[in-house]
Amino acid sequence: MKQKKLSKNLTAMGAAVTVMAAALFFVVFPVYGKKITADYPEFAGAYIPVLIYLWVMSLPVFAAIFEYFRICREIGRDNSFSDMTAKCLERISQYAIADTILLFAGALIMLFARLMPLALLISSIVICVLGFGISVVSAALSHLVLKAKTIKDENDLTI
Repeated sequence: MKQKKLSKNLTAMGAAVTVMAAALFFVVFPVYGKKITADYPEFAGAYIPVLIYLWVMSLPVFAAIFEYFRICREIGRDNSFSDMTAKCLERISQYAIADTILLFAGALIMLFARLMPLALLISSIVICVLGFGISVVSAALSHLVLKAKTIKDENDLTI
């Protein structure tokens, strides 16, 4: 697959993920939260704080998506192995670990405030493990991209 076509396909997939994430954070969560407060009025006071917490959690997600689009642009320019790509992957790693820490801290707070059942805590822990995995993989890819860039630069100097 040619670089431009690959870049366009990756960008289209990223756009789909962006729309899904926006729908999840700004439509599904608020609507579902309203349903929970209607069914369980004792949680009504937690609706706004939890919604704000979820919106804060969306910030690293959308920041990582922005970095993903920058990587797609570099791929389209046939500049996959660049300092820019490595930095973007490093930032994605940092955003993933930040979001993982936010999720874990929020889950513990909600558990102690008796706003989260144990089963949901277990689900949150599984998501935290996935977030940590994304962070590790992104950091490793950043390192590998820098190594590949070094090799590419050396080969470009060779006749």
